[in-house]
Amino acid sequence: MAAHRLSPSERRRREKLQVKRQNEKQYRRLMALPQAERNAFTSKRQRGVYAQRSGLVRRVRAAHACAVCGGVCQHSHHVDPASKSFELGKAALHSYAEIVRESAKTVCVCAKDHRAIHMGKAALPSDAPRLIIPPEMLPPQAPLKTVRLARRIAWRSRIRSN
Repeated sequence: MAAHRLSPSERRRREKLQVKRQNEKQYRRLMALPQAERNAFTSKRQRGVYAQRSGLVRRVRAAHACAVCGGVCQHSHHVDPASKSFELGKAALHSYAEIVRESAKTVCVCAKDHRAIHMGKAALPSDAPRLIIPPEMLPPQAPLKTVRLARRIAWRSRIRSN
Protein backbone atom coordinates (compact mmCIF):
# COMPACT_ATOMS: atom_id res chain seq x y z
CA MET A 1 0.00 0.00 0.00
CA ALA A 2 1.44 3.36 -1.04
CA ALA A 3 2.00 5.98 1.62
CA HIS A 4 -0.42 8.89 1.39
CA ARG A 5 1.44 12.14 0.71
CA LEU A 6 0.12 15.44 1.97
CA SER A 7 0.15 18.57 -0.10
CA PRO A 8 2.45 21.33 1.23
CA SER A 9 -0.51 23.48 2.23
CA GLU A 10 -2.14 20.60 4.13
CA ARG A 11 1.17 19.81 5.84
CA ARG A 12 1.52 23.47 6.94
CA ARG A 13 -2.07 23.53 8.17
CA ARG A 14 -1.51 20.38 10.25
CA GLU A 15 1.78 21.72 11.67
CA LYS A 16 0.09 24.99 12.68
CA LEU A 17 -2.74 23.05 14.33
CA GLN A 18 -0.25 20.89 16.21
CA VAL A 19 1.65 23.94 17.49
CA LYS A 20 -1.64 25.58 18.51
CA ARG A 21 -2.64 22.46 20.48
CA GLN A 22 0.76 22.34 22.21
CA ASN A 23 0.50 26.03 23.16
CA GLU A 24 -3.01 25.56 24.55
CA LYS A 25 -1.90 22.49 26.51
CA GLN A 26 1.04 24.42 28.01
CA TYR A 27 -1.28 27.34 28.85
CA ARG A 28 -3.81 25.08 30.60
CA ARG A 29 -1.03 23.34 32.53
CA LEU A 30 0.41 26.69 33.61
CA MET A 31 -3.00 28.13 34.59
CA ALA A 32 -3.65 25.10 36.83
CA LEU A 33 -0.74 26.16 39.05
CA PRO A 34 -1.10 28.68 41.89
CA GLN A 35 -0.08 32.25 41.01
CA ALA A 36 3.19 32.12 42.98
CA GLU A 37 4.35 29.00 41.13
CA ARG A 38 3.13 30.41 37.82
CA ASN A 39 5.34 33.48 38.24
CA ALA A 40 8.39 31.24 38.63
CA PHE A 41 7.90 30.02 35.04
CA THR A 42 7.79 33.47 33.51
CA SER A 43 10.45 36.15 33.72
CA LYS A 44 9.70 39.64 34.99
CA ARG A 45 10.09 40.97 31.43
CA GLN A 46 7.69 38.35 30.06
CA ARG A 47 5.07 39.19 32.71
CA GLY A 48 5.39 42.85 31.65
CA VAL A 49 4.83 41.88 28.01
CA TYR A 50 1.76 39.81 28.97
CA ALA A 51 0.36 42.76 30.94
CA GLN A 52 0.93 45.15 28.01
CA ARG A 53 -0.77 42.86 25.50
CA SER A 54 -3.81 42.15 27.66
CA GLY A 55 -3.90 45.86 28.60
CA LEU A 56 -4.00 46.75 24.91
CA VAL A 57 -7.20 44.74 24.46
CA ARG A 58 -8.72 46.33 27.58
CA ARG A 59 -7.90 49.86 26.34
CA VAL A 60 -9.39 49.15 22.92
CA ARG A 61 -12.56 47.75 24.46
CA ALA A 62 -12.85 50.80 26.72
CA ALA A 63 -12.75 53.04 23.65
CA HIS A 64 -15.78 51.26 22.11
CA ALA A 65 -19.42 50.96 23.11
CA CYS A 66 -21.63 47.86 22.91
CA ALA A 67 -22.77 47.32 19.31
CA VAL A 68 -26.25 46.21 20.46
CA CYS A 69 -27.29 48.51 23.31
CA GLY A 70 -24.56 51.19 23.37
CA GLY A 71 -23.49 50.28 26.92
CA VAL A 72 -19.99 49.59 28.22
CA CYS A 73 -17.98 47.15 26.12
CA GLN A 74 -16.84 44.15 28.16
CA HIS A 75 -16.59 41.32 25.64
CA SER A 76 -15.43 40.75 22.07
CA HIS A 77 -17.83 38.68 19.97
CA HIS A 78 -16.45 36.91 16.89
CA VAL A 79 -18.71 37.72 13.95
CA ASP A 80 -17.68 34.52 12.15
CA PRO A 81 -16.81 31.79 14.68
CA ALA A 82 -15.20 29.68 11.94
CA SER A 83 -12.49 32.31 11.38
CA LYS A 84 -11.66 32.50 15.10
CA SER A 85 -7.98 31.79 15.84
CA PHE A 86 -8.04 32.49 19.59
CA GLU A 87 -10.05 34.32 22.22
CA LEU A 88 -9.04 37.94 22.76
CA GLY A 89 -9.20 37.28 26.50
CA LYS A 90 -6.03 35.19 26.04
CA ALA A 91 -4.30 37.85 23.95
CA ALA A 92 -1.28 37.94 26.24
CA LEU A 93 -0.04 34.69 24.71
CA HIS A 94 -0.04 36.05 21.15
CA SER A 95 1.97 38.59 19.19
CA TYR A 96 0.74 42.12 18.53
CA ALA A 97 0.16 41.26 14.86
CA GLU A 98 -2.06 38.31 15.81
CA ILE A 99 -4.00 40.50 18.25
CA VAL A 100 -4.55 43.18 15.59
CA ARG A 101 -5.73 40.59 13.03
CA GLU A 102 -8.01 38.80 15.52
CA SER A 103 -9.59 41.98 16.87
CA ALA A 104 -10.62 42.98 13.34
CA LYS A 105 -12.82 39.84 13.27
CA THR A 106 -14.74 40.84 16.40
CA VAL A 107 -17.44 43.25 17.52
CA CYS A 108 -17.61 44.88 20.95
CA VAL A 109 -20.60 43.87 23.10
CA CYS A 110 -21.57 44.04 26.76
CA ALA A 111 -21.76 40.84 28.82
CA LYS A 112 -25.59 40.74 28.83
CA ASP A 113 -25.87 41.10 25.06
CA HIS A 114 -23.03 38.62 24.45
CA ARG A 115 -24.96 35.95 26.37
CA ALA A 116 -28.16 36.86 24.53
CA ILE A 117 -26.43 36.62 21.11
CA HIS A 118 -25.08 33.15 21.90
CA MET A 119 -28.46 32.02 23.22
CA GLY A 120 -30.16 33.33 20.08
CA LYS A 121 -32.28 35.91 21.92
CA ALA A 122 -30.54 38.94 20.38
CA ALA A 123 -29.17 39.60 16.93
CA LEU A 124 -26.03 41.47 16.10
CA PRO A 125 -26.73 44.53 13.91
CA SER A 126 -25.46 44.04 10.36
CA ASP A 127 -23.68 47.42 10.44
CA ALA A 128 -21.97 46.78 13.81
CA PRO A 129 -18.46 48.28 13.78
CA ARG A 130 -15.55 45.88 14.11
CA LEU A 131 -13.11 46.16 16.98
CA ILE A 132 -10.25 47.88 15.14
CA ILE A 133 -7.00 48.62 16.97
CA PRO A 134 -5.71 52.02 15.81
CA PRO A 135 -1.95 52.11 15.23
CA GLU A 136 -1.59 54.89 17.82
CA MET A 137 -2.73 52.48 20.56
CA LEU A 138 0.07 50.02 19.86
CA PRO A 139 3.02 50.33 22.26
CA PRO A 140 6.26 51.86 20.96
CA GLN A 141 8.05 48.49 21.02
CA ALA A 142 5.53 46.92 18.63
CA PRO A 143 7.27 45.94 15.37
CA LEU A 144 6.90 48.31 12.41
CA LYS A 145 5.34 45.47 10.43
CA THR A 146 2.53 45.26 13.00
CA VAL A 147 1.96 49.02 12.97
CA ARG A 148 1.64 48.89 9.17
CA LEU A 149 -0.81 46.00 9.48
CA ALA A 150 -2.92 48.00 11.97
CA ARG A 151 -2.91 51.01 9.60
CA ARG A 152 -4.00 48.83 6.68
CA ILE A 153 -6.86 47.23 8.66
CA ALA A 154 -8.01 50.65 9.96
CA TRP A 155 -7.88 52.07 6.43
CA ARG A 156 -9.92 49.17 5.02
CA SER A 157 -12.54 49.55 7.73
CA ARG A 158 -12.91 53.27 6.90
CA ILE A 159 -13.35 52.45 3.19
CA ARG A 160 -16.04 49.85 3.97
CA SER A 161 -17.97 52.17 6.26
CA ASN A 162 -18.12 54.95 3.62
